[in-house]
Amino acid sequence: MSYASEDFSKSMMQLQRKHKRRSKASGVKRGVMSSVNHDGIVVARSRRKSGESPVLGILFFVGVFMLFKAYTLASDGAEAYGERVESFREGTKMEQTIGWAMQADPVTKAIAGYFTKVTAE
Repeated sequence: MSYASEDFSKSMMQLQRKHKRRSKASGVKRGVMSSVNHDGIVVARSRRKSGESPVLGILFFVGVFMLFKAYTLASDGAEAYGERVESFREGTKMEQTIGWAMQADPVTKAIAGYFTKVTAE
């Protein structure tokens, strides 16, 4: 019985190596998942697409950006932050875009208020 399991393990390893070589050569992104049927037959099925969504990445980026804005507003103070944003608005197109994105909105002010309360204690 141990010979049969060794042969099975050896054939599974060969299939996995063969799959890795083929997936690298053909450019398969998700690959193939092999499983053993109730009959003992090895069945290869394509892997399901995971729940990747660009919306989650964008929301994460926006959230981190808002936290960054709030932190700089809380650490610099409202006047210094406003002066810095105004200096961006007078520059090149890229700096103007940064100035527009960095302007203090109500959400940023609320989070900055929370940061100042937390750091003051």
